Amino acid sequence: MALAFAALVPYPKKLAQEPETSDLAKTRAGILNVKRLIKDNNVDTLIVVSSHLLQPMHAYSTTPGDPAAYYMLGLDKLQTHINQTTSRDKPSVFDNDVELIRFIRERARPFGYTMLINPNVKIDEPSSIALELLEINAAQKVPSIVSIVLPYVSPSDLFEFGLFLGRVAKDSDKKIGLIAVGDLSARLSKGSPAGFRREGKLFDDLVITAAKQNDFMPIITADQALLEKAGESAARPLAVAAGASLGLTAQVESYEAPSGTGYATLTWS
Repeated sequence: MALAFAALVPYPKKLAQEPETSDLAKTRAGILNVKRLIKDNNVDTLIVVSSHLLQPMHAYSTTPGDPAAYYMLGLDKLQTHINQTTSRDKPSVFDNDVELIRFIRERARPFGYTMLINPNVKIDEPSSIALELLEINAAQKVPSIVSIVLPYVSPSDLFEFGLFLGRVAKDSDKKIGLIAVGDLSARLSKGSPAGFRREGKLFDDLVITAAKQNDFMPIITADQALLEKAGESAARPLAVAAGASLGLTAQVESYEAPSGTGYATLTWS
């Protein structure tokens, strides 16, 4: 069946540590809408994509630093990597959809995708924060998780990978949703974590306009220099979501940048 939905979810540590903080009220409301989307679609599995490895690539691969490899967690049970970044005392534990992982790897071979298995039990920190904020384990039906860490390739290449995941979802007998994890620019003001660059606002405006127009080609074809100067972590996961959800309609659920970092929540349904 076709992909049920996709979403871009940010990972603000402050909201994870202080769930009731007023600084991020818009983001909290946007994430609540994603929670409703997960509940309403009653998905069997969530594919979670991010650009962050928990450990260096050489910890997992026989080809150290392979920039084109996709890393998937391979154990039966997965747990969030909270590391004092959330208000929770214990990590959440999820079933890993190893059957879907095998299906993805088999389908990936003809396309030349290198899908490597990461033997770690812990989900990368940004994805962990997003999953904790979405309160996946509190859902009436707790979906399994497939965690994919993306390679450092262009957004256009990752858009193609997203199209591939969309075909996987269509050919699977499971109901699948996709969560892309990433923040927009961390360089929006002089007080920003990574300092100020004018490219930060340019990138954030590009993303919000793309979502409102349901046309993500400006992100998919964005100049690499712009992405680097913007100090963002969303372009590559977003490109995957845009590819996987082709044919669905995008919506901006929330956007705010209270501390110089842009947090956007987008959905495709």
